[in-house]
Amino acid sequence: MYADIKYEKNEELLFDGIKPVLELRIVWPILGGNVSKKAEDNFNSFYFDNAKAANRFARSELFPKAKHLCEEREKNGFPFTVHSFIRQTNTEYSDNKYISEVTETYIFTGGAHGVSTEFARTWDIETGICVPLKTFFRKGFNYRKYIKSSIVRQIEQMNDEEKKILYPNAQYLASKNFSAAGWYLSGINEICVFYPEYVIAPHIAGIVKFKIPMIR
Repeated sequence: MYADIKYEKNEELLFDGIKPVLELRIVWPILGGNVSKKAEDNFNSFYFDNAKAANRFARSELFPKAKHLCEEREKNGFPFTVHSFIRQTNTEYSDNKYISEVTETYIFTGGAHGVSTEFARTWDIETGICVPLKTFFRKGFNYRKYIKSSIVRQIEQMNDEEKKILYPNAQYLASKNFSAAGWYLSGINEICVFYPEYVIAPHIAGIVKFKIPMIR
């Protein structure tokens, strides 16, 4: 089996009169190729519905707030910076059995900076279901302990410059908050574990990622 991924996108500027107030960009994947019909239907329905929900949220929640803030700031003689809603799904790994997709969302509603989030799903292209992390480790293996130890060790081995962008107790936080972390396949026999902003590092570090070899 093999997967063929194409992308659809919706890009536009939303205006208050002649003033642009919200940048909207949504990119989502479409699965084809030599995969099961169930996988194709499940995958495409999920990401199409996700794109629709994102579009609805941006238009019904963010757009009215951006318009209101723009009008308020102009009335008081202050500049207005265009707000943003950007959601893009990328294929991080694909083989004849699995596909890993990572969906990144960036929202800017004024202030010093926006907020970025990620979620990931790994699909079996034969069964059409999303598989759990334990799929990639041998039965009975304590994969959670192994991954947490690997992350703690990687932080220990960072140089001072790299450690500077993390919280001082990043090792403890990475282990304690492992359930908050996401993951995806990043190569043959390799996964990438990622932590949301502010979990083990301040905003400037972004979403912190660790590559972990699989033990099967």
